[in-house]
Amino acid sequence: MGVGRKSNTPILQDSNFSEVFMPSDETRRLLRVFGMAVTEYEDAVHKGAPAEEIKKAEGEVRARLEEIAALIERLRARTV
Repeated sequence: MGVGRKSNTPILQDSNFSEVFMPSDETRRLLRVFGMAVTEYEDAVHKGAPAEEIKKAEGEVRARLEEIAALIERLRARTV
């Protein structure tokens, strides 16, 4: 761990020997699921899916976006 570092987040060093922080498993999962939801929504729109299917896909994107916003707030709380 770097000097004064409080997190248990894994780190690596890049080729310039500076610390590179690795995202947590939770962050990776949230981003993966969000990306999948956006792709499904986009596919539904492009294929001209029924309005109900598009609405459902949009709802999934919004739910995942709320999870990401909550993660950001938890991270922000750690800096205060």
